[in-house]
Amino acid sequence: MLHPVQTMSRFSTDMVATAGQVQTMRQSWSDVNRMRQNYHQLDAYYRHEMPGRKFLQADFSFTHFNGLYGTGHDFDVSQGAPSRLTEDNHFNSWLYAGKVVYGFPLWKSDTQVGAEVSHTKIGRENTVGGNMQTEMSSSAYSTGQNSYAAFMDCFFKLKDFSFNAGLRLEHVNLNYYGKNGYDDGASSDYTRLYPTLTMGYHKGRFNTSLSYAYSVTQPSYNQLSNSTAFVSSYVYSVGNPTLKGSFIHKLTYLASWNRLRLIATYRNIRNRIISVYEPSQTADSVLLLRMVNLRRYQSLAVGVSYDCNIGRWKPSWELNYSQQFLSYDGIDYHKPLFSLKWKNMLTLPKDFTLFLNLSYSTLSGDNLYVRHQQFLADFNLSKSFCKGHWQVTLSGTDLFNTSSDKTRMRLRQVSELGYGNNGIRGQLFRVAYNFNTVRSNYKGSGAGSEERSRL
Repeated sequence: MLHPVQTMSRFSTDMVATAGQVQTMRQSWSDVNRMRQNYHQLDAYYRHEMPGRKFLQADFSFTHFNGLYGTGHDFDVSQGAPSRLTEDNHFNSWLYAGKVVYGFPLWKSDTQVGAEVSHTKIGRENTVGGNMQTEMSSSAYSTGQNSYAAFMDCFFKLKDFSFNAGLRLEHVNLNYYGKNGYDDGASSDYTRLYPTLTMGYHKGRFNTSLSYAYSVTQPSYNQLSNSTAFVSSYVYSVGNPTLKGSFIHKLTYLASWNRLRLIATYRNIRNRIISVYEPSQTADSVLLLRMVNLRRYQSLAVGVSYDCNIGRWKPSWELNYSQQFLSYDGIDYHKPLFSLKWKNMLTLPKDFTLFLNLSYSTLSGDNLYVRHQQFLADFNLSKSFCKGHWQVTLSGTDLFNTSSDKTRMRLRQVSELGYGNNGIRGQLFRVAYNFNTVRSNYKGSGAGSEERSRL
């Protein structure tokens, strides 16, 4: 697959600074953003079915991603002499990945064993120019990562009980090179074992399961950048090459009886990645927006749902509770979230279908932010013609214009208040015709999918 993309956009910013009720500074600038990228992707697989529920499958993936992200900032000449700041970010990424899986019956179980290997090479160069006086400077870095993994998965049933156990052994070697060559602090080399276990029980209309999983989520390569990006005259966004992966312990309980369902999830995360503001050590009145690792983060979520059929009406209700247990720099961010969703589907005569959905969520904590309460109402009215080939749809989102994006961040040295409209309110009229499309015959599972998402 070859996917070239080239775009350009322009927008303007007006910033006002005040001290008390007195305006101390006003600055305006316009930005021109341009993007040029090429995305090459190749996936291949081989699968061999054998008697006795045995199979052998091999997957190969190749990805090449390169291009340029450029931004030009032109500042209002009314603030003094004309000034300009340019940022050009060139990037070049390569990924090779392969995976082999062998499936076979073992006693009364279905077992799979396999191995996966990937090699990633990243090169990024950020060039800063123009005549604006700033603390920003040009930068460059490159990384090379090798990942090797062996895994095993086993599933079997015993009367009304089922069991699924998995084990993944992974070795990761990351070499990071900055402007001064090899960076030992940003490089890493480790081997870890990730187990998973699920136990289920099914009897009549009752189903329940309890599962545990230990996994890792790696930072994106953009977050590992050593560059600095302009947000405003007071805020710069900076990368953090020393970010570590987030190691996640996840415990999940599921239960259902008829149309009543319950799900509860607990997570304990070491090195969770969040964004924080830090005062600059070299420039007065400048904040650095940086990604950092939290030593510990916990969360709990519980959801209950129920649906039923009343003639042509199919309503469903969903009640959710979630809460994070997070402390940063001596401040707790434990505000819980409660949400309620009421979904309605009404089948009307002459192949008309009406959907009306209502949702409400309370004020809650989201990492270091507090998010405002929300109420949202949507509808969708559709009609099918000609055995489903033609479909006409009329839909509306945020009917009462109640959706907003109001947030508040409070740190010891920085407070941030954001308020804006989500811009999701609108109406849509659509006419669609469904051709007799041919489904893809590709049955591979892919290799290195998590590593590809980091690019």
